[in-house]
Amino acid sequence: MSRHARRRRFLRGLGAVAVSLGVAGCSGGGDGGDADSDTDASEGDGTTGSTATEGAASTTASEPEGTGTETEGPDRTGTEAENSEGTPDDVRLPAYTFSEGESYTYDTTFGDAESEETWVVASVAGDDVTVDRTTVANGETHTQSISGTQSGIVDEVERARDVSYFPLLRSALVYGQQGELRAGNAFTVRSTGENEDWETATVDVAGETTVSGVTCTEFTVTPDSVDQVQTVRLADGYPFAVSLLFEQGGEALLEMTLTDHERPR
Repeated sequence: MSRHARRRRFLRGLGAVAVSLGVAGCSGGGDGGDADSDTDASEGDGTTGSTATEGAASTTASEPEGTGTETEGPDRTGTEAENSEGTPDDVRLPAYTFSEGESYTYDTTFGDAESEETWVVASVAGDDVTVDRTTVANGETHTQSISGTQSGIVDEVERARDVSYFPLLRSALVYGQQGELRAGNAFTVRSTGENEDWETATVDVAGETTVSGVTCTEFTVTPDSVDQVQTVRLADGYPFAVSLLFEQGGEALLEMTLTDHERPR
């Protein structure tokens, strides 16, 4: 299998993982989409269904093959509060309330492409949240202003972009809810059955580490039937994983690392 084909299959797998967890994932990763088989549409950087303020960005790291072709993501029903927060065995993502001015910036490597991805909470009015989602790549900047509720804003960001990394960072938190994150501990997590790639995976907890000055816990997630490994670092009280590395067949395909952030005091 070519590297390009492995990356395309891997992205589809990411979408399946996110859907199986019941959280927003990579909308270009739907197995049943209408993408041309010769086009890596999963890697497009669309702006459908959002209120957007765009910089001069015709190509971003979300488009490493430069196709720009859009495809439909997995079908969804309900809101994040009703559906996206639901996870296997009644485990739920920890609730999170964003504050105005809060921000998270990640260095991202996807395949051969590099970008800087930033989530900035531009405003909060009651339960309504507006997030400025920015990608900087190849000397160009692309920004979208996206609005939603506190419980639904991650899902709205996912809907607004064909490849949105922040829902993947968010969904990684669910693993930490299914066992004790103690150094040397191991436990099993199970998919809901919607994930075609794997049914169970083993979480191995390495222990405490730091990323950009943030104290966090590192663990790996290894499916029992797929040659894929996720390395996740979580910090208490953070809405996203502090870092996330996806490897398949021994090849690093997606890596995100927190480099800067502003947190509510």
